[in-house]
Amino acid sequence: MVEDRDQKQLDAVIAHELAHHALDHTHFYNWFLTPSGFLPLLGSALSRSMEYSCDRVMKAVIKDQKVCERALIKLVTGKRLGNLVNVTEYKSQIKSEKGFFVWLAEIVNSHPHLPKRVLAISN
Repeated sequence: MVEDRDQKQLDAVIAHELAHHALDHTHFYNWFLTPSGFLPLLGSALSRSMEYSCDRVMKAVIKDQKVCERALIKLVTGKRLGNLVNVTEYKSQIKSEKGFFVWLAEIVNSHPHLPKRVLAISN
């Protein structure tokens, strides 16, 4: 995003990261929550909910859903592929991504599947 000089998308990423600070996700008392990280599902669930919260703050600050969606996609795909991704098709992957292993992969991960995050900020 820096190389592309896309200031709006860069602002979206910065807004998301600053939201972690504004919502006290980086506060010292979160260290007391670290035992939840040792419980197989609780720590990951907490982390995923924090990501959704920061995505919503990003959308509220930037006020441009398309910019926010593209910024999230570029974080995963990179600048070249990020511009080529069909956002509508990307969001529709949620319907085709089903099954036990997809569920398991998300439930143990600290971040939600990106198509879910992109769809969540569009609602």
